[in-house]
Amino acid sequence: MLERNVRSWMVMIAGYVQCGKPKETIHLFMEMEEAGLRPNEVTVVAVRSACADLGGCLKDARRVFDEMEERTIVSWSAMTAGLAMHGQAKEALRLFSRTVQIGMKPNDVTFVGLLHACSHMGMIDKGREFFNSMTRNYGIIPRIEHYGCMVDLFKAEWWEDTAKVRRLMRDQGVKKKPGWSSITVDHGVLHESAAGDESYPQAEEIFQMWRKLLQKLKIKGYVPKTSIVLVIEENKKEKFLYRHDREISGK
Repeated sequence: MLERNVRSWMVMIAGYVQCGKPKETIHLFMEMEEAGLRPNEVTVVAVRSACADLGGCLKDARRVFDEMEERTIVSWSAMTAGLAMHGQAKEALRLFSRTVQIGMKPNDVTFVGLLHACSHMGMIDKGREFFNSMTRNYGIIPRIEHYGCMVDLFKAEWWEDTAKVRRLMRDQGVKKKPGWSSITVDHGVLHESAAGDESYPQAEEIFQMWRKLLQKLKIKGYVPKTSIVLVIEENKKEKFLYRHDREISGK
């Protein structure tokens, strides 16, 4: 483009967020600031969502949310999801109640945050109620993120319900993406690895340190709960549980 305005940058930033590319989102936002353009509310909401995906500061996110003069359902949904991802499930549910009270109509992102919160709190019945209300009350078709939350919600030994959700995902052609982890060290250097990925440059060093930690855990009485690993051979369950392979264990 010969000339880019705020709307142009906003569309690209929102696109990166929706495609699950938080790092690219942040980089593009920084380029926008360097270009001297002032972001609007939609852009700020998108960047805040990207920060949450990267493990951003919840306190700062809440401060920005509270100081916003006008909040859309995008703002409310991003804050709900951020609270749930950072373990503040009760506050996430309280925020959803406020969303409904002021007349906001929840979207699919809102329900990801709600189901995630229910999973953290072990609220199986409440999570099932939210999941069913998506289509019944709001006409929202569940996506892979919603099914994933329901599988997590049923890991509390509700194996029959877990199997039903997995069959429903299979029948509708929904495929789970591999889980990945990220950590920022050495003055802002971001390191990422996907579940089951052994090609990471420091993989062997990490596994050696992990084995040492496991030995200490066992001395302290740690016993792996292999019953939560559903879809691999019994003699391999303990290994994958130790490595926390989200893609294979279904966690």
